[in-house]
Amino acid sequence: MKILLAIPNFGRKGLTYNFPLGIAYISSALKAAGHQVHCLNLNHGNEADQDAIVKAVQRVDPDIFGAGALSPYFEGVKRIFSIARQAKPAIFNLAGGGVFSSSPDAMVHKIDIDAGVIGEGEETVVDLAKALEKGGGLSGVDGIMFKRPDGTFEKTAPRTALRDLSEIPWPDYEEFQIEKLLKAQKPMDDLFYHAEETPRAIPMISSRSCPYSCSFCFHPTGRLYRSRDLDDFFAELDHLVGRYGINMIEFYDELFSLKKERLEQFCARIKPYNVKWMVSLHVSIAERELIEMMKDAGCSLISYGVENVAPEILKSMQKKSTRAEIEKALGATFDANVALRGNFIFGDSAETLDTANETLDWWARNRRYQISLIHLQVLPGAEVYHKAAQAGLIADDPSIVNTRPVNITAMDDETFMRLQDRISVFRETLLLPAKVLRFEKTAEETNDHGEAIELFDVDWQCVHCKNVNAYSNIAVDDSLHFQNIRLTCRSCGAFLDVQNLARPYWSNNEAETLYDEGLELQQRGNMDEAVERLKQAAYPAMSPGFVNRYDASLRAALLLGNIALSAGKLREAENHLSYAILRKAYDPVHHIAFAAYLLAEGGYGAARLHYEQAKMISGAGRSNLNAALDNLGETISQAEALGAGTPGAKPVYIR
Repeated sequence: MKILLAIPNFGRKGLTYNFPLGIAYISSALKAAGHQVHCLNLNHGNEADQDAIVKAVQRVDPDIFGAGALSPYFEGVKRIFSIARQAKPAIFNLAGGGVFSSSPDAMVHKIDIDAGVIGEGEETVVDLAKALEKGGGLSGVDGIMFKRPDGTFEKTAPRTALRDLSEIPWPDYEEFQIEKLLKAQKPMDDLFYHAEETPRAIPMISSRSCPYSCSFCFHPTGRLYRSRDLDDFFAELDHLVGRYGINMIEFYDELFSLKKERLEQFCARIKPYNVKWMVSLHVSIAERELIEMMKDAGCSLISYGVENVAPEILKSMQKKSTRAEIEKALGATFDANVALRGNFIFGDSAETLDTANETLDWWARNRRYQISLIHLQVLPGAEVYHKAAQAGLIADDPSIVNTRPVNITAMDDETFMRLQDRISVFRETLLLPAKVLRFEKTAEETNDHGEAIELFDVDWQCVHCKNVNAYSNIAVDDSLHFQNIRLTCRSCGAFLDVQNLARPYWSNNEAETLYDEGLELQQRGNMDEAVERLKQAAYPAMSPGFVNRYDASLRAALLLGNIALSAGKLREAENHLSYAILRKAYDPVHHIAFAAYLLAEGGYGAARLHYEQAKMISGAGRSNLNAALDNLGETISQAEALGAGTPGAKPVYIR
């Protein structure tokens, strides 16, 4: 049969994206079965998706059109199936990937498809294509949901998981234009890529699924954990090194290894390749000797599913890990000079302000690990999704991806959202600033859209090992980098924060005028009018896509926050001061003001964090600032002393 497989446009044409390995495996399986397979990757080229799909359908005249992705890309998947149907009404649309497997009963009514694959697809698509080719029914094809002639859908028996992963043909990178992706990769595209000046990183797997059942996870390849035969893996690696000249491997395994012996064998075999690689590990396996062995074999980054340290939350999340294991794993990895990545997730069903404060206190005492603070994502297929839907907290509609926090806790909504906002402020403004030695524009390049991109050389010193890092020709124009760039020390593997000196604060005459008027009205005692002018200056109408704000807007928000704090309006003060500090995290004055608010709230633990941040970034010779810092430090110490006098009292980060 003639089959056209398409990778959706992930919105990053001409840039790096996460290559979907699953569909590349599907292509290889179908080719091995003798079918004519054509591949379309919508992430390359300047042609509009509509035109590219229509032309491909007209050129190939496929019997089957296949596509898939993860749940967040539902809209893109839906769109390309619709285009394919319009281009050829008789085409057989076949969906796969997590977007379908997570909620097949709902997805058959959301996307214009004739069938969908549930779970692993290599054997399933071959059986389905064979059944279609013979003109028979699909009821005998395990692991699918398909449309009957009357328009209703039938779900077939579950397919048994593939036991021997070496039986699967290697993924079809070539037809999906992997070379274009490799050429587009730059060090700034991913923390892992920082380890190489010219990254050529390819995704691979050495196992499938995960033996754990974390409440917020969904396993697209089923629940049976299987490791790949190492002989087969290294035969593929030989091919990839020879064909593409790769120097980095991104392991897409949900869990790289359960057994120490397998990891030891892997390290011994991969070391001669002299490639960098990254993996995901469970904290229970992370012994110091093992991490040092991995480092010696080229491992430059380990991602851990940390998620929390409060015992109640770890139990509720079904993490099967303890705080002691987490501390051991992170300490061993950091000491071995291997970069580590991990998250603390807030908003589990068992979350309270007490558990949140406990986790934040641990985070505050272990800032060197740069653990990210994030909210719980309630994604289709996960246990938390089903519970939230049953409780009526979300619509049971997997086509709606909840990017905003969903309150599945016992906290009231106001408290819950304050917690989420607080962790956002901590994440974005409590930084580990590196000492910048040079920040110089060196070149300019043109991207695939004809836009000029400025490139910079950035030299900086690590606060941990004192190594001087030289990053060359890096782009710093991404909106996520508008004030800060997180870079990796190439000596000790630690993540540090570098202020983006290429981006000046915006100036706006109208905002400046409104701020000056508001300041003058305040000094004259006309507070109501002053507040009105300052609000106009602080919150101008701007496109939702802009994170940056005018400098006068941030000064106005800071002043509004201080006015509200003086009047005892704590929530109003928090809103203004959070808005300002999120956009001016390298200004010590903003940290001092936010710390004063936190003290008024009773969060002296959080106040100390911002006080210490202000000291880190304050320059010498600012006597007024130094006096303010001294006063703030003394006040915080007094609050801490009072708290210590209360039995069982712990630092408070949010009330």
